[in-house]
Amino acid sequence: MRDNKKRKRNIAFETIEELSKLYGIAFCYCIVIGSKILSMFPLRGAAFCVRDFFVLMMSPLWYSLLFLIPITITTISIIKHDFLPVCIIQNDSWKSLLWKQQKKLVFQSIWYTISFFSIVFFLTKGMRLENWNQMGSYFYQKTQRISEITTLEFFIILFILCLIRNYLIGDVILLSIWKKATPIYGVILLCCIICFEIVIVKFPIFLRLFTVDYIMWIEKNMRIQMVIGFFIYIAIFSICFQKMIKKKEWIRYERI
Repeated sequence: MRDNKKRKRNIAFETIEELSKLYGIAFCYCIVIGSKILSMFPLRGAAFCVRDFFVLMMSPLWYSLLFLIPITITTISIIKHDFLPVCIIQNDSWKSLLWKQQKKLVFQSIWYTISFFSIVFFLTKGMRLENWNQMGSYFYQKTQRISEITTLEFFIILFILCLIRNYLIGDVILLSIWKKATPIYGVILLCCIICFEIVIVKFPIFLRLFTVDYIMWIEKNMRIQMVIGFFIYIAIFSICFQKMIKKKEWIRYERI
């Protein structure tokens, strides 16, 4: 019993130390990739503002380049010890284990969302924060309208959408690990979905569904689709995890 507790403490310490390094590397990676992406688009001048950079970075291609690899790696890292016998027996049930993993994903999603904001603000320092209420803005050029949405409203909505994106990416990886004991199937699925959305714009199913593209701010139907889409995803994940929990209840710990 003492050996198990000691081993658990050692695992916890190693995990914290390893994750600190991983998240630090992930943040540096995002800064480098983000600066490379923004350098490809000379969005300077009176027509552009910080909001336009956020819209650019939220496109499926650039967002996936920025976060798919880091989120995959850190998701694997935060749960890799969870299926060890010494960790499994600390939980009352598989549902309890899953709930703890979901909380980890939520905190991870918050961290990546804050990192995303920090990186874009850092790379666009000195630029005007918003100008979508002016006819000379890039927003007006794209939509032939002006937007009265406040800066606070814009960033609250953006924060929520980034949080949803990051959480769902992590959940796909987690589902793959629960189902096949490897994240590779989740990565392949995400890559297929992202490539599909890049090629076929008219069918938003993931990153194009949870978007801050210019048309979203003037089309209420898109916001309704986001809400419906989010609950559909939650229902799908709930059903899949519930089936796997029932299946795992019949499996002995030593076989996991």
